[in-house]
Parts: sequence; C-alpha cells; structure tokens
Amino acid sequence: MFHSKISISLEEADESLFWLEMIEDTGLDTLKNSPLKELMKEATQIVSVLAKARKNTKK
Repeated sequence: MFHSKISISLEEADESLFWLEMIEDTGLDTLKNSPLKELMKEATQIVSVLAKARKNTKK
C-alpha cells in the first residue's frame, strides 16, 4: 500500500515538473524575479527522493 502511495506521489511530482518545463520552454516565464528555476530545482529533488523511496519499498 505504501508503495502505491509513493508511486502516485511520484507521478504527480513528475507531472508538475513537466508543466514547469513547459512554461520554461514556451517562454511564458517573463517575470523579472520569477521563481521558476527554484521551483524546477525543488521539483527535481522531490522526484528524486520519491523515486528512491519507491525503489526501496516492497510492493
């Protein structure tokens, strides 16, 4: 059960990162002090932690 919840969380975090990358790629991030890069860095770290947690849990 824990493995399933971690997997869902990982999917959601990965999708969030995808949309942040889409914002960057389309140039919609035009604010001068935009937090986009920091958000992408955090999302990448979250994906990494969740992937490691999922790898280390039993199904």
